[in-house]
Amino acid sequence: MATHSNDDYVRLNVERLRSHKFTLLPWHPSPALLPRSNKGASSKFHGQAYDQAEYELVEDGWSHDHCPFCWVTIEDREYEGAVTTAFTDGYNWVCPPCFARYLEHKLDP
Repeated sequence: MATHSNDDYVRLNVERLRSHKFTLLPWHPSPALLPRSNKGASSKFHGQAYDQAEYELVEDGWSHDHCPFCWVTIEDREYEGAVTTAFTDGYNWVCPPCFARYLEHKLDP
């Protein structure tokens, strides 16, 4: 099994997200696919096909996101350590410090 360093993880996310158009917005819940049994995992819904017998589409079912660089929680509740406003491309959410460091200023990880 291959292992990757944190630097590799950050570099891959920088490469993946640099071309996306981001806007600073307050975080909000989004649609999610929730398993009807304990046999599946929840996932953010973005229009993908799914089996309605196995998953339920819940309009505000996605309760939070994580910054893909530092993994801070991004959600609509304010508490120490959480971020309520972040940069989004409509699917990914990036906290302001990581956006400035990795995407806005185009620094190498």
